[in-house]
Amino acid sequence: WLKFVPVILLISSLTGCVPYVRRRVLVRPPLMDLGQKRVIIGKFGGSELGISLEARQILIQKLKAVALTLIERPNLGIENLPIKNEEGDLVILGEATYYHVDIYLGPPERSSSELSNQIWYTWATRQTTTVTVNLFLKLVDAKTGKIILSKQCVGKIQNWTSLDIPWKEETAPPQIFLPEPVTSDVFEYRQIAIERAVSEFCSQFMPVYKWKWEKEALDE
Repeated sequence: WLKFVPVILLISSLTGCVPYVRRRVLVRPPLMDLGQKRVIIGKFGGSELGISLEARQILIQKLKAVALTLIERPNLGIENLPIKNEEGDLVILGEATYYHVDIYLGPPERSSSELSNQIWYTWATRQTTTVTVNLFLKLVDAKTGKIILSKQCVGKIQNWTSLDIPWKEETAPPQIFLPEPVTSDVFEYRQIAIERAVSEFCSQFMPVYKWKWEKEALDE
């Protein structure tokens, strides 16, 4: 729908209507604003330990970016709560419960072009790579052990890549000519999926900026 915005703005200016402007606005979190609270980053585990540890580091980076007071306690689990000292107000715990990479190669697709009265054929296949990560994250009151937020967060990314097939005939290429799937980008996609899952959790208690169309204030 964004492609229609310039037309709408043009009509508004021609008809004397108040124009709209796109502004970056701060959106308050639905659960709470951590504000000046001291946050303990506790144990992260689960069946996908590597994903858990990466998620933990991404979470730490996000919280540090908003200048929160962080305390790292990698061995502090739900069984250790409530904590006996006053070092923190909240504890974040997590585990990775699912990680899956799906790579699909579509059927060969033919293109043709004409050069010097001769038809040339090229073939390609489209690879679809899907990476999915599930995180189970908790925000806990450090003084009481009460769970404030328990959320299953899903991070997913899907990417499409065209792969050339070394075949120039009009008929479809034999199976032996089909390319192997490209897996070199899987690690990058995995990082993006983890970051999206962590961001879904953080959106409950961290303010975020979003773009919003608003009426432009006119001078009297």
